[in-house]
Amino acid sequence: MSTRTIRLGILVPSSNTAMEPLITAMLHTINNTIPSLHITAHFSRFRVTQISLDATAHSQFDLPTIMRAVSLLADAKVDAISWGGTSAGWLGLETDTALCEAIEAEVGIPASTATLALVELLHGLGDPPVGLVTPYIPEMNAAIKKTFAGAGIAIADHDQCLGITDNNEIGEVSDEQVSSMVREVLAASEDLRFVMVFCTNLSAARLTPLLEREYQGRDPILLDSISAVVWGLLRKIGVDTRGTGVAEQWGRMFDLPRASAGKA
Repeated sequence: MSTRTIRLGILVPSSNTAMEPLITAMLHTINNTIPSLHITAHFSRFRVTQISLDATAHSQFDLPTIMRAVSLLADAKVDAISWGGTSAGWLGLETDTALCEAIEAEVGIPASTATLALVELLHGLGDPPVGLVTPYIPEMNAAIKKTFAGAGIAIADHDQCLGITDNNEIGEVSDEQVSSMVREVLAASEDLRFVMVFCTNLSAARLTPLLEREYQGRDPILLDSISAVVWGLLRKIGVDTRGTGVAEQWGRMFDLPRASAGKA
């Protein structure tokens, strides 16, 4: 049996410590469960240290800055590139759309982002209400709610946040804190099925299958931002993980539809 070799390029905030180990572990699972694939991840960083709503923090995500990191990934001849950050949640989805267009125009490589993948996933599920968990300040949660509302996705009340602006501190958030926030959101509404962990510097992906099993009577699906980076890249290159067993280790996101149609 021939093996398809795939290189995935991921743009990483310079202070992020969660994505590389988690994505490497996810791809190890995918390669083992789909033996016809050999997928590797390749990372390029640009400086991001503060997560807030002020102009200095916004300037970290200027397009020319990101495109310099893109050019380095292109040197590795990756098959697709994703922005592994959630900045479009407060800067607007159009910023991620413009970034993907710039990547595809300048280096000719298909592109996606964590936030656009989450939006696509939720559209594919019929735009259900979704709970929100972040490490950010309340004002950022409010901005994220507004952005998703503009895309036709309602974020439920009783969202959770930790009030952190330093990205190094975000990387130190414990599994217990993340799990507690998810449980708080689910406890606030018995009808809520979907919870979005919106940050790529939280190590929530490894908790996803455990929390889904804990609440299996409610049929929950947790949408983790780091998992969404991988989901979006696989979508771009035509790899389907449904029914392969990946979801058992990394959550039901990997059994969701790969196009904007259908419901869970």
